[in-house]
Amino acid sequence: MPQHNIHQVKLIINPEAGHGKGRKYLDRILTLLQNRGIEFDVAISEYHEHAIELAENTELDQYDAMIAAGGDGTVYQVLNGIMRRPEAKKPPLGIIPIGTGNAGSWDTTGVRTLDEAIDVILAGKKRKVDIGTFLMDHAMYYFLNVIGVGFVADVGQIAVKFKWMGEVAYTLGVLWETAFLKSHRMRFEFDSQELELDGTFVEFCNTRYTAADMLMAPDASTEDGLIDMVICKSMNRRTLLKAFPRVFKGTHTELPEIDVYKISSVKLWTEEPKVLIPDGEIFGRTPIEVGVIPGGLEIFYKATEEA
Repeated sequence: MPQHNIHQVKLIINPEAGHGKGRKYLDRILTLLQNRGIEFDVAISEYHEHAIELAENTELDQYDAMIAAGGDGTVYQVLNGIMRRPEAKKPPLGIIPIGTGNAGSWDTTGVRTLDEAIDVILAGKKRKVDIGTFLMDHAMYYFLNVIGVGFVADVGQIAVKFKWMGEVAYTLGVLWETAFLKSHRMRFEFDSQELELDGTFVEFCNTRYTAADMLMAPDASTEDGLIDMVICKSMNRRTLLKAFPRVFKGTHTELPEIDVYKISSVKLWTEEPKVLIPDGEIFGRTPIEVGVIPGGLEIFYKATEEA
């Protein structure tokens, strides 16, 4: 049995993640931990945003690791609970990706399966990653993956209704919102400059991928202390539908309607309040101020031979 320095962990699991994968895999996760000699406390999320409460009410100094089992939304909630804790030193975060969309966790940890996730966590290889922030209504929130505003958030609202269909739900959302496509007046302040335009959407990306396998920000990094701000200017329906497949390869950024900025902070206003979608969660509205905490949290990741 491999030796490791992890003895006590807190596991927060969303039983509804991945259309019930959390409930289905709970016993297997616990068995894997038990077989490796790990002591664990389990907390099961029972309602929306419950995972935030569970993490926020955890005495972090009692654990060698916090583990979030679920999709990007579950990770988002656990992250927000952890970051609200007063402890200066926080235990590393382990992620077991069992949600519908796991873009943020895959991109950050290099892990795609349950068994591999357990192995990676117990191998103990950690790295500090940037944590995105957004200030809204004088309250601070945190994200690991992306925040979308405009078309992408509106698509997310539609996709939630068809979440039982898996990744296809997002494509259905794109088609639906394209039928009623409209741009939004947006104003940005960043790096001592102002930018005002009619935009289809904006994504604030800490990681490269969003949804599941959409390469929204090909050059993003969780170790550069910056957020990649991807702005899609006004598009007509035909151009948007032609551009959509390019997102899966990251070549959409070559289009004249797409601008990408690397920023440390930015303020965004929209003519009308627009809903946000941070890490797959439908939450909040503009105006917001987006920022980043460089190296804000340690995360277990799959070490490569080069590392």
